[in-house]
Amino acid sequence: MKKNIADKSSNIQLWSWILYDISDTVFSLFIVTLIYAVYFKEVVFNSSSSGDLAWGLSVSTSIIIVALTSPVLGALADYSGIKKRFLAITSFMCIFFTSMLYFVERGDVISGIVFFILADIFYASSLTFYNAFLVDVADKDNFGKISGIGWAVGYAGALIILFFLYPLVKEGFSEANIQNIRYSFVLTAFCYLVFTIPILVFLKEKRIIEKRVKESYVRIGFKRVYETLGRIKDFKNLSFFLLAYFFYNDGITTIIVFSSIFAAGTLKFSMKELLTFFIIVQITAMAGSLILGYIVDRVGAKRVIIATLFIWCGIVAGTYFVASRTIFYIIGLIAGFAMGSCQSASRSLMAMFTPTERSAEFFGFYSFCSKASAILGPVVFGAISSLTGNQRTGVLSVLIFFVIGLGLMWRVSEPV
Repeated sequence: MKKNIADKSSNIQLWSWILYDISDTVFSLFIVTLIYAVYFKEVVFNSSSSGDLAWGLSVSTSIIIVALTSPVLGALADYSGIKKRFLAITSFMCIFFTSMLYFVERGDVISGIVFFILADIFYASSLTFYNAFLVDVADKDNFGKISGIGWAVGYAGALIILFFLYPLVKEGFSEANIQNIRYSFVLTAFCYLVFTIPILVFLKEKRIIEKRVKESYVRIGFKRVYETLGRIKDFKNLSFFLLAYFFYNDGITTIIVFSSIFAAGTLKFSMKELLTFFIIVQITAMAGSLILGYIVDRVGAKRVIIATLFIWCGIVAGTYFVASRTIFYIIGLIAGFAMGSCQSASRSLMAMFTPTERSAEFFGFYSFCSKASAILGPVVFGAISSLTGNQRTGVLSVLIFFVIGLGLMWRVSEPV
């Protein structure tokens, strides 16, 4: 019999978990994808083509660090029974370094890179613990629905906040408006804080604490990861899924990281046009998360992921040839739907493979694949763009990641 959500968590606990997705999405959209990404290229690097490579290297640096630490931190959080404490620490550190971006001005290359890398490290690390709570607040029968609602609420919340930020950023990166752009970084940090508080106050952690041994927590974390790696061959379908996720997420991350830079650099979008574009993306991503989240529980996450990967292949091809801003808006509309549904379905499928007592550890490997996969794409795109002076050439490199991910997903058997 299908369990009621309330059997595991009260409504307020469930919604406190869902609302945190707004914090996650706000940072991803305003810092990684839209406002700071373009500010980094246009202001910090004074529109130099080297800004593409520097941005790619910055993103990849934070990704490498998170990829190496997430499994160990996840294992440690499971062992100690303090996932929520880890979530609090990483969230507050991300908030702090996001607010520090206010002090990055024109030509401040070192601080612009360092503050972003630190903010991105703590942001990505927080997702390991946040995603791990999905198995605490939902049942296997509704992982897809709850994950989808979380993504949809995150996109909706970020869209609403974008309207409030619009007066500050609508005039773009002219010298007269730089101060307002810098204020937007502080407001982003504040919004992150607001939607972090509920999960820390209301969500009760389901602790499964193992018998203590006289070893340091760090050593135990590494030991548990080593044990899981030794048993990974016993999780054949999980291995295939994580390998597939490794590749197709590289493509998605690269598109997210460089979408606004491509639109501004190749298609000469103004700030107002960029904002319009990302409003479209947010709306369709919200729809994709919500609609496909329900469908996942009926047809399975695997089928949804495969369908979205075919869509992503078409998006990459369309982006390479696009010359019209109108067509790029249409591509953005489709990309938003594919992004929301693919992210929601991937998190749901991972939750199905995850034992409750090792949720943070398993989602640590999920974060590892998420971040390790995205090391190559941004660097390759940034390097090709800088060397050739043509961002379209870098776009085609993304296609191979989706094709490989698609091939591997066919070999995954979904848990029943």
